[in-house]
Order: sequence, then structure tokens, then C-alpha cells
Amino acid sequence: IEGRVSVITGPGASTRFDHRGAAGEGRLVQTRTDATGRGNNGVAITSPLQPQAQVGTAGTSTLFTDWRTLASQDLTMCGIRKNGQLYCWGESTYGQIGNGTKGTDILVPTQVGTASDWEQISIGTSNVCGTRQGGVLYCWGRSGYVGNGSSYNAGGPSAGDRTTPAEIKPGTVWLQISIQNGGCGIDILGKPYCWGNNSQYQLGDGTITFRTTPVPVTAF
Repeated sequence: IEGRVSVITGPGASTRFDHRGAAGEGRLVQTRTDATGRGNNGVAITSPLQPQAQVGTAGTSTLFTDWRTLASQDLTMCGIRKNGQLYCWGESTYGQIGNGTKGTDILVPTQVGTASDWEQISIGTSNVCGTRQGGVLYCWGRSGYVGNGSSYNAGGPSAGDRTTPAEIKPGTVWLQISIQNGGCGIDILGKPYCWGNNSQYQLGDGTITFRTTPVPVTAF
């Protein structure tokens, strides 16, 4: 079985996911990048157009051919391998990579923690969330957008930024998540919750209050 899926991953970037062979290898290939060079194969790219390069073929990164799923947003990318391990790379201004650091962009896929039971991954403009086995939700990145109650700082990076995964709303089983300037998710009972920026009533709670933890979406 052979196949390929092209994914548009942000301004000036395109990523292709190749599926080859009966063993189900998954090869992740970035075919374009923007002038920043973030989210590529480990080489700082300066030209807006480059030949395709398999992710993880440069620097000290190991070449993986067993990617299961991919998520991207603007300048940060993450992927889950078939063994359930999560890797992220690209911009890390607020700790979006989840490896305990921030402020330095990560050029090659870097494992997030040691867990091997990641199931979903979604990326916002400055935060990342994923679910692990059992529907447990974890998020990290910019303070206020993570959903763990940390306060929002409009001035940029702050001490409240989360650089490693933090469990969100413990005890809740999450079925689906979608992340942007904050995030939303559906629990096992079908109830939607949202958090983060609410300046345009986008959290659905009837207010414009910035929410630092998940709040129920209100039905009118």
C-alpha cells in the first residue's frame, strides 16, 4: 500500500505525509518553508522555496519512518509516532515545544516527555494541547492560554508560561480537542468546554472574559 497526503501547514509551508508498504511506514516530508526556516529538517533555510527534505534527516535527529499523525500551526509542528511518542519542533517563544525550554527555536523533532500513549495533538498560535490514553488532556505554552489557571500576560513571554505538559481539568475524559488562542474540547458526556481569549465571545459562555481554565459553553 502506498499513498501520500499533502498538508498545508502555514504561510509558505507545505508538508507531505507518505504512507508506504505493508508495514505502514510513515515518512514526513517538508516540501517548502518560509524565510525563517522553522519547522524543517534541521537546516536553517533562508530561501522561500527549497527542494523537499525529509524531516529528521539533518543534524543529530534520528530518521523516523513511523509517523502516525501530524499537527501544525504557523511556526510550530508536532507529530505522534506509531509507538505513541510525541515530538515537536519549530518556534518555542512560549515553550510550545514542551521540552522544558523556551526562547530558542528547535530545529529538529524533539520528544515531549517520555510518555508513549499520546492519541491526539492540536496546536494554537502560542500553545499546544494533546490527549493521552484514557482521554487525559495536557497543554503547554503561553501563560493564560494553557488552561491550567495561569494568568494571561499581554506583554509577551512570562514566568507563567508552561514549558512542559500540564494536565487540564483533571478527572475529565476528553474525546476531542481543537486549539487556537486557547482551546475547546468535548468531554465523554458530549459537553463542550473552552478557555483562552474571549474578546469576540468565541468561548461561547456569554461573556468577553478571558478564561484561564475550561468553562462550559452555554446554550441559549
